[in-house]
Amino acid sequence: MFITCKDYNVSGEKFGIQQCQNCDLLFTNPRPAETELGSYYDSDTYVSHTNKGNTLINRAYKLVRRFTLRQKTALVEKWSLSGELLDIGCGTGHFLQAAKEKGWKVEGVEINDGARTQAEAALEQELYKHLTEIPLTRRFQAISMWHVLEHVYDLGQTLTLLKDLLHKQGSLLIAVPNPQSYDAQVYGSAWAAWDVPRHLYHFSQEVMHKLARKHGFTIKAINPMYFDAFYVSMLSEEYKKGSKAYGNAVITGMRSNLWAKNHNNQFSSLIYILQHA
Repeated sequence: MFITCKDYNVSGEKFGIQQCQNCDLLFTNPRPAETELGSYYDSDTYVSHTNKGNTLINRAYKLVRRFTLRQKTALVEKWSLSGELLDIGCGTGHFLQAAKEKGWKVEGVEINDGARTQAEAALEQELYKHLTEIPLTRRFQAISMWHVLEHVYDLGQTLTLLKDLLHKQGSLLIAVPNPQSYDAQVYGSAWAAWDVPRHLYHFSQEVMHKLARKHGFTIKAINPMYFDAFYVSMLSEEYKKGSKAYGNAVITGMRSNLWAKNHNNQFSSLIYILQHA
């Protein structure tokens, strides 16, 4: 067993995280049946599925979102030809709206009915509930997964589908938490980005390179998500100590980002830019 973590967000249950002896991938085990996973997302604090949360952490998340949306759209424009963009796990549609304003023709996938309904209303178009609903004849110049890959039940099938749907000159942008970050080491089993059992997989840089090669991709660049160190540390302080020690969280977030610059860019979360090999 690599580590045992608690679901602090919904159930209070404990879940193990194990490491594959062949590829080093960290995975949550045991994990709920696919039909049971939805109940573990049943929380108003799950900010990508709702615009209602009004805690200090949720307000901070929404404030920072304005900056991160600009960062994400800039990365898409840098690495992709203009055209069609697919956002998987699009939540309430904020990124799709930002991309649409930049001139992209957008499509989205969101399994949560409430979040998808909000996104459809904002975008004035229908979205997909499942990735498998998209015709395999479609080709997208850009595909994005912002903190989504760690949630997918069938990792291999998903990456195979993404390769089929990605234009030959397109880019796949994947953001995931980094279990080798400074804040992960500080908070241990209380590190909020373990987020068991919703996070089924936990990706190091080495594992991401292995996955990319296995599925016919190459990683062209890796970009940090600076604000994630602060957001994750704020949640982790509550989980570890039962108190809102936000001052400590800010200090840990700063240390995490500074530490990462001298340690192979091991930031709290990383954005991987993948293209066809």
